[in-house]
Amino acid sequence: FVSGSWTVSGRYALELIFKNNQSLCKKTIYLPIYNCPSTHYVIKKYFKKIIFYELYSNLKLKKKKFKKNSVLIFVNYFGHKCKFVFRKDLTIIEDLTHLMLDTIKIQKNRFYFASLRKFGVFNFGGWTNIINQKINKKLNNFLEKYRKKNFYYLSLKKKNLEIEHKLLNLLSREEKKIFRKKICITKKSIKCLTDISEKKIKLARKTNYLYLQKNIEIEYLKIPFRKNETPIFFFLKFFNIDERNRVRKILNNNNIYCPILWPLNSYDLSKFPHSKSLSENTLAIPIDHRFSIRDMKYILKV
Repeated sequence: FVSGSWTVSGRYALELIFKNNQSLCKKTIYLPIYNCPSTHYVIKKYFKKIIFYELYSNLKLKKKKFKKNSVLIFVNYFGHKCKFVFRKDLTIIEDLTHLMLDTIKIQKNRFYFASLRKFGVFNFGGWTNIINQKINKKLNNFLEKYRKKNFYYLSLKKKNLEIEHKLLNLLSREEKKIFRKKICITKKSIKCLTDISEKKIKLARKTNYLYLQKNIEIEYLKIPFRKNETPIFFFLKFFNIDERNRVRKILNNNNIYCPILWPLNSYDLSKFPHSKSLSENTLAIPIDHRFSIRDMKYILKV
């Protein structure tokens, strides 16, 4: 991720791609409906012709007839690289957020972007392979205020799930403010990222994941990770959304905050059964390097 532009968020990284390639926005874009709402926000801002597509139950892209010379957003979910052969006439924009810890071969004829939030080090930051010299290099007071508000909202969200939707809307408004400004994360922040022990972080995630996988007694999402891939979360799987929310509340009351990837309440998911199931019936258990086997044992006990 060294070559390219380091931005304040994955959302702004994606916007840079479209700002530097405005001809793309006149085309039809295909977007997986099971995706981060921030990505949906950017796409709706720049494109008029948007077509959502479905995934297979194993998170692979469902083969369909994509319109010639269109744009395709492609997501690698949860640390698992999804291999798919694309037609040469398609413009591919690949989301690398969940593959950040693994070795990635960057292809010259593709656009890439990523958010640093899932990394577990910063609660802001993004990257794209687009090199943009116009980004303001100064980390001003606005960014510092945003950072503090972000931490504040997240801390409240962990304490009270009932007001989570309201807090997410507040956070979204703050992001939209910063979204209008051209701000890059500082060189110091980049150095912090590059100085982190990648080996240590990957080992912690894999160790925690394998421990839960071996000892969990309820259903979980089985993802075919390869040996060189690093899981982002451990996903519990439920029969329905009520059961998921009940378990989530129990975990939250015991200081275990589990995010939902991703809430898609505003969409009609009747034609997207697999995406609907992933959105409503799964729960992400944190396994990053801030947690140990002792923490995993506590989660299982709860």
